[in-house]
Amino acid sequence: MEEKIKVKEIIEIPEGKHNGVIDDVVRREVESDKGIFDYTDIHIDLVDLKDTPTIKMGFPTTISELSTLGQFLKSSGMDFKTNDEFTIIDILSHLKGKKLSFQTYNDSNHFAVIVKDTVKFVK
Repeated sequence: MEEKIKVKEIIEIPEGKHNGVIDDVVRREVESDKGIFDYTDIHIDLVDLKDTPTIKMGFPTTISELSTLGQFLKSSGMDFKTNDEFTIIDILSHLKGKKLSFQTYNDSNHFAVIVKDTVKFVK
């Protein structure tokens, strides 16, 4: 039997500063006419809002000193060097439960987007 998709209530996330806790890390592939692209999504529970909605922050799945995912992991305290290898479970084990503060804005479709250069890990 085919699984049904339930229609959900719209959760509006106001623009501005938020606090969150990392809950999950998921790797996904996106296919386009230019090829298959690999992304890593960080799922963050917004602890300062009613019903604790989840927001996602996506990165191309490239870890290096200069990549956006690499810089995010370094800022979280994860140490790595060239030729190290990690699974998504390794990354999740390191990030799960870490607290963040960040700014959001709403795009043209009214979806909240995290401003990546405002993300700060907090104790």
